[in-house]
Amino acid sequence: MAAVIETIVAEARTEFGKGFARRVRAAGRIPAVFYAAGGEATHISLPQHATTMSLRADKTKLEVEIDGTLKNFSVKEIQVDPIRRVIVHLDLVAA
Repeated sequence: MAAVIETIVAEARTEFGKGFARRVRAAGRIPAVFYAAGGEATHISLPQHATTMSLRADKTKLEVEIDGTLKNFSVKEIQVDPIRRVIVHLDLVAA
């Protein structure tokens, strides 16, 4: 039985660094970077709960809406907090 993948709505990030990442996580979001063909990186933030549930259903694929366009991504790397066992950062590549 194929899992139904929910579309996740992402927000573009313009700020970077440890302090900003902590504020994003405190707001219930996950900082992420996706890499398109040609090496161009785009920084986004994803909702914590919806992203975690989608990754539990299918650990390799995500369907993300960025600025009104749907894109499919493969998960390149998941960074998890070793104590709290929550996702702290994602690296995605265009599928």
